[in-house]
Amino acid sequence: VYGRISEMFNEKRENRYKILEKKIARFVLKKYVVTEKELFDFLTFLCQKYDLYKRDKKEKLTEMLRLDINRWISLMTDGLNLEYEQINKKLGRVITDFRNTLDVIFPKPFAEERENVLYTLSSALTSKISFYRYNDIPKEKVEEFFEFLEKNNLHLFYYSLGQINISMYRDTSVYIHVFYLSLLFENILKKIGRNASDTELVDFFNSPKMLKQAIVKYYNDEDWSSILQEKWKIYTSFSPSLDVNNRLFHEIKESTFSVNENNNNIIKMFLTCGLARNLSAHEHSKVFTNDIDIFLTLVNNVVAAIWFTYKYALDKGLISKY
Repeated sequence: VYGRISEMFNEKRENRYKILEKKIARFVLKKYVVTEKELFDFLTFLCQKYDLYKRDKKEKLTEMLRLDINRWISLMTDGLNLEYEQINKKLGRVITDFRNTLDVIFPKPFAEERENVLYTLSSALTSKISFYRYNDIPKEKVEEFFEFLEKNNLHLFYYSLGQINISMYRDTSVYIHVFYLSLLFENILKKIGRNASDTELVDFFNSPKMLKQAIVKYYNDEDWSSILQEKWKIYTSFSPSLDVNNRLFHEIKESTFSVNENNNNIIKMFLTCGLARNLSAHEHSKVFTNDIDIFLTLVNNVVAAIWFTYKYALDKGLISKY
């Protein structure tokens, strides 16, 4: 209880500082009558100077410019009430690199993996391996999803999936990413719940919950959630001697949980996600003993469950579009 009270106190203090910073920034821009165009023009100037010093290998000047650019962006976000990504997109390319300039100066965490997943996520979500399949996902929608992840420090999603893709399954260490992704699904579910527009959902997720409880509450309005709750323990729990191949490809894949095909596939997806999570949390050594078909099926269905949960939150207005 003390820890939660302390956390809430720190959050309130940080929020007060943020409000004060915004007020100061707006006061400065108003006092000196600085327009948005002038702010972007000077940002362009700073970035081009940065690029010049970078190419000339003037490291100290480069780092000083990087700090100046960061401070200038803070003034713009606070003073103009703009998000960082809005500034990034509007500024675009103003230096010699082909990428957006701010992505060059301030590389996103796991940039290589991010770029990989940006162009491969749609394939994963439309794959026949996933029990619940999507139609083609536009790149713009993936970018919006990445903005949500980055705003909530959930970069591990594209790091893990990107590592799997980049390694082309040659490195056995990629098997550990089923562990990361399955636990990340739970984190994303709780992150959305704790920040949702629904106060009842916020209250529910602000106390410790098991994954099954979290999923059932989150999807409480869906008629398939009661079936999922009923079948959860049967299909996601296991003993050390469990044959994962049989559980996944026979007990889950070949079962009919609902006469509604769409609901049936959703239930299979979440049961597979629950199996992956429990396998990772309690018997993660088994992940390394399974063949590639099991691994791919677990990963694809966890990824599909993550996307489904994010998309559901948008469609229901639980979170705003990033």
